[in-house]
Amino acid sequence: MPSRFSQKFETQELKDKYNIYNLDKISNYFYEKKVGDRIIVLSNENNKEFKLYKFGWKRKWSDKLIINARRETVSKNMFSEAFNSRRCIVPVSQFYEWFDGEKYRIWLDSYDIISFAAIWEEDEGEKFLVLLTQDSEGKLKEIHERMPVLFTSLYEENLWLNEGKILDNSLRKKLIVKKESEIVEKGLNRFF
Repeated sequence: MPSRFSQKFETQELKDKYNIYNLDKISNYFYEKKVGDRIIVLSNENNKEFKLYKFGWKRKWSDKLIINARRETVSKNMFSEAFNSRRCIVPVSQFYEWFDGEKYRIWLDSYDIISFAAIWEEDEGEKFLVLLTQDSEGKLKEIHERMPVLFTSLYEENLWLNEGKILDNSLRKKLIVKKESEIVEKGLNRFF
């Protein structure tokens, strides 16, 4: 499950995909994200405007932020209220995993923007989110057993935001997984 991902896009890419134009408020937030950072989201609260939520869910009984929830059980555990009423998507360009001391970049070759499914909560006036995960498949399964729930189409994103439905898709098998060292060495550095 990624604790880091990139939100590296041209503002025009976001405008074209989502037909949303309030990017002046978020234009300074396009870079690699980690737990605790403010990240760009679209939520079911207002999916016509980008917002900034903190990555990681605060719990009163722990100082450690929770960053993910299992798709298979999210509707039945401590996240059930958020699952039923507070959903969002996180647009990303790629995400990262570490295995045997190596950083791996993961992306979909045909898509500049993919979205993660997430849920959110508000505490003391600030909004926090966790990402939904599912079993990994394909090459990614070799380095991590879990991966984020991914969307590429507005239809899938709207189903999630408005109805809490996740369609099974074949995206998990199409992910490109490359070691960071190979990307730099072979000049495959398409994002930086």
